[in-house]
Amino acid sequence: MQQIAPVFGSVIDRRAIADALDLEASELESELPIQMVSTGLHFVIVPIKHLRNLQLLQPNLGKADAYIKEHQIGASGSYFITRDTGDTNISLRARAIFLKGQDPATGAAAGCASVWTVKCRVARPEESEVILQGVEIKRPSKLFVKPSKGGSDALNTRVGGMPYQ
Repeated sequence: MQQIAPVFGSVIDRRAIADALDLEASELESELPIQMVSTGLHFVIVPIKHLRNLQLLQPNLGKADAYIKEHQIGASGSYFITRDTGDTNISLRARAIFLKGQDPATGAAAGCASVWTVKCRVARPEESEVILQGVEIKRPSKLFVKPSKGGSDALNTRVGGMPYQ
């Protein structure tokens, strides 16, 4: 699937979103922004420092949803990611947790995370990334993303996926 050109929203206050998610601010990556990104659907990209924190994550989604609405962020949900994957073949581990449950493979959010990593200089354009999602709900999936860059913006993102064996 090819996604549309990204739209980067404002950076969200780290302490405020940590509080809204019932997380400690120290659990979030301090050098990376928490930001709403859209490549069709809007997701707040929330970078978590350590894989263990991602695995144990139990955010207060009602509180987070209220924060998102109150601040008119306009996101479909939050996409929690970590670079601490424990596997050199996996670029990011992710969780898409919504009020009604978790998604084992969220292509729209993976595309948003992919262009965000290029913008933040975590990844380089034209390099394929592998995102592993769904492990915590026993439905692991690999998402393959490849952002390309034109000028100063990541303009084109391709996303595909499959169940992880």
